[in-house]
Amino acid sequence: MFSFVLRSPSAAAAGLCYGAIEIALASFLTVYAVRLGSPETEATLLVTAWGLGNMILQPFIGWLSDHVDRRVVLLTCALVVVAGAVALYVIPPSGWPALLLVFVWGGFIAGIYTVGLAHLGSSFKGQDLAAANAAFSILYAIGSLVGPGIGGLAIDAWQPYGLLVAVGALGAILTTVVGGRILAVPGQARSGPAA
Repeated sequence: MFSFVLRSPSAAAAGLCYGAIEIALASFLTVYAVRLGSPETEATLLVTAWGLGNMILQPFIGWLSDHVDRRVVLLTCALVVVAGAVALYVIPPSGWPALLLVFVWGGFIAGIYTVGLAHLGSSFKGQDLAAANAAFSILYAIGSLVGPGIGGLAIDAWQPYGLLVAVGALGAILTTVVGGRILAVPGQARSGPAA
């Protein structure tokens, strides 16, 4: 797993951060909305909109990753994670603006996983691909384990906005790793192990 992290830090960070972001939001997005005064039914709609964005926007993000450097698409997804956290801080968590925001946010969050796996497929072959996929899955699982703890501690430490701070920070970490790799290894269009 450690050799995978060194060979493809972008994909490794994608697996880890996506696992943490996904489970933190699945666990606490409704709690966040309720603590800001939204009725429970409207808070539940946020999770529904987020889930729909997860599903519906993946073909577009997948198409984009087939035509643009996958690291750039991954960087875009990470930047949308940060921007979405900031925007949800400003927009009340109920009504159509919040639902539309969370729909788009959810789609780009799920895009981290989609593009991360596509990046693996173009960067590794044969036995290396099998090992890289296993490492990606392990990192996703680690993220899934720590995500609820991070989200729960954050939402209690700064109620309720800590959740957005935690998710935005995870997005910023991914942005830093992927952006750093793009600068360090330019011109790696859609293939190459050193990404």
